[in-house]
Amino acid sequence: MTLAQKLNCLENSFSEDIDNIRLIPYVQMYEFEALLYSDVSTLDETMQIYSFKSRLNELNEIINSFVNPEEINNNPKTAPSKRLLSLYEGYEKINHGCDAAELIGLALMREKCYLFNRWLNVLEALSPGQDAFLGTAL
Repeated sequence: MTLAQKLNCLENSFSEDIDNIRLIPYVQMYEFEALLYSDVSTLDETMQIYSFKSRLNELNEIINSFVNPEEINNNPKTAPSKRLLSLYEGYEKINHGCDAAELIGLALMREKCYLFNRWLNVLEALSPGQDAFLGTAL
């Protein structure tokens, strides 16, 4: 079963169980750091700012082993953050991860991470004055 199939199964189950049209289920099946693998060059450059040496080759090996960044979270021991910690000793999610995310940018994350983009599209469809699920003005 693919990650997308697992996600659909969980989200559909939530919708059926709760049975409320206002529920927009979303289960992020991966760590925040998976989004950072959308641009391993920028990720590596960001990490070098903090006096870490380049690990671009290793990052490329990781991303090339998966269909997309969202698939990286396949094991608790090899989760995206664990991989970053093994490459860049002292990696800190809040400081380093946020800096990398800002430099990578939302547009590229959306382009590379289908499930994340799909969720954001659903939220954007709920812009003020429109309710995609109810078909009425808010």
